[in-house]
Amino acid sequence: MKNSLISYDPSNGEPIGHVQATPTEEIPEVVQRAKKAAGDWIDRGLDERLSIIQNTYAQAEPHVNELAELLCREMGKDLQRSSGEVSGVVFGGPYIAKEARNAFEPHRVGGEQPWNTNPWGLWRSFHRGTIPWPWPTI
Repeated sequence: MKNSLISYDPSNGEPIGHVQATPTEEIPEVVQRAKKAAGDWIDRGLDERLSIIQNTYAQAEPHVNELAELLCREMGKDLQRSSGEVSGVVFGGPYIAKEARNAFEPHRVGGEQPWNTNPWGLWRSFHRGTIPWPWPTI
């Protein structure tokens, strides 16, 4: 599987799955598409974005058990721990999204200075090949 990233089960070394790696020469186009998508996302407004995010979490709810089992296989965690982590994200995500939406509501700081709550653009979330926790919530 040349140019693939393979996920392995750490308990037995067997491959779980793979994704195609993006060729270096395609990265500028991918970034441009992401910038356009970010602009489209901003244009939707806070309430519509909140609704989309909450709907996404609702669609994940029926899959909590299979997501927990996948987390066991990918991270080598026991089922109790992975179930707790997945459930926390899936069932806590809508609350976090609502709180984030409220934080982005326009307001003034010190009574005079407007607080800019508009997104500034794309950001990179990967650091030296690791994904920050809680990535599923982000």
